[in-house]
Order: sequence, then C-alpha cells, then structure tokens
Amino acid sequence: CIPASFVKQAKEYVGEKLAICTVIGFPNGYATTAAKCFMASDAVDNGADEVDMVINIGWLKDQKYDLLEAEIRTLKTACGDKILKVIIETCLLTEEEKIKMCNLVTEAGADFIKVMASGGVLTTNTSPEFAQFNKKELKTIVCEARANDMNVSAHCHSLKGMNNCIKAGVKSIEHGTFIDRKTAQSIAKKRIYLTPTLVVHHTLIEEGFPSWDNFAKERLAFEVTKLVHGEEKAIEAQRQAKAAFGGGNAEDMP
Repeated sequence: CIPASFVKQAKEYVGEKLAICTVIGFPNGYATTAAKCFMASDAVDNGADEVDMVINIGWLKDQKYDLLEAEIRTLKTACGDKILKVIIETCLLTEEEKIKMCNLVTEAGADFIKVMASGGVLTTNTSPEFAQFNKKELKTIVCEARANDMNVSAHCHSLKGMNNCIKAGVKSIEHGTFIDRKTAQSIAKKRIYLTPTLVVHHTLIEEGFPSWDNFAKERLAFEVTKLVHGEEKAIEAQRQAKAAFGGGNAEDMP
C-alpha cells in the first residue's frame, strides 16, 4: 500500500475519493510496540484511513499471547476510529496458531484479520501464481473469525487462491493479479471487495528496485513481468464483472 512517508501526499491528492492504507511492522512485526504505536498514530495524523499491522511472529512462536493481545489493543487505540487490520503471516503458522490468532485479534478489538492466500513477488520458495492454502484451511480461519464477529481479508495474486478465498467466505481480496472473467463475476456476485494492484508493477519494471535491494533485483524480471501481463487482463475482467473496488492495500509489495 502507500509507504508511510507518502501517506500525507497521497491523501492530499485523492481526498475522500479513495481510502488510504499503510503498513507497519512488515514483514515479521519485530519493531517494539512503542515504535508501532507511534507509526500508527503518525499515519492516522497524516490521513491514513486504514492501518495494516504485522504481529510479532517471534512472540506467537514463544506463546507470549498476553504481549500480542496487548500490542494489538494499543495499536487499535492509536488508530482511533480508523480501520486496523492484523496481518498474521499465515504461511508461517500452524493450524493451532491460526485459530489462536483469530481469537486474540477479536479479543483485542481489531477490525480485520488478514491472511496470505498466495505467494508474493518476493516470497521465498514460492510464486505469486501459487495458492498457499486450500479451501479447507481458509475456511477454518474464516469460521473462527466469524464466530468472533471478525472479517477476513486476503493477500492473493493466484487465480486458484482467489477461488479458494471465494469458497471460504473471505470478505476482501487484495491484488487479484491473475483473476479471470469467471472469477471476477463470482467476486461481484458474492459482493466481495477487490483491491487491485494498478501501478506498482509497471513502476518497478520502468524504474527498477532500489540499488541496495539485491534480492529484489534478482527476481524482478521474472516475477514482476508475469504480474504485469496478468494484471492487464485482470483489470478488464474486473471492470466487465462490475466487481466492487477498494483502494490502497497492496501492502506486501515488493
């Protein structure tokens, strides 16, 4: 989504026409709670409508549940009436940990729980085209979230991953890069919100990754080129199906 340093500029540009989102704590949530709290309140002061926070993965693995819940509560307070989404990096969690986080996120008062339903551009050992979970696994998360009056949002480039999300009952999908017309029609019919990636991939091809990001440069030509070709077809499919569009949530690019 929008890097924190550009939130104010983006908000001034789009006004109330589009919600602005930024992410804090990516990728593993290892910043201190105080640092995350400052970043969240600063983003809101600059005009962010939504904040995506990454849980401290180490705390979860160490079963420090009280610290996790307290941090989410603190971040929700910092966000005020703005939306707080909690990214749990499901690709790193066991089934029991996913269920535990659904309960913790609800108890802490966040608005959404967010999962990773496909690989990302720079996700190791996978590709944006591949689904990370089957329907049953996603359904477990959705059912636990709903039981706690919580919605689920999904990062997903993969066509198969999107269809798994649709069948599982996910509320919103972000990226949707390899979507086709049939899947777009299903999204529209079920009133699932879709936040497409419109600009980032083209910019990366034209301008490249930062010079210091050697790992990103190695994967740029292969992964991002595939995404650009996919999204050109995807946007047209989404428009024809009259899918409900969201904005500003492609937080895990690159």
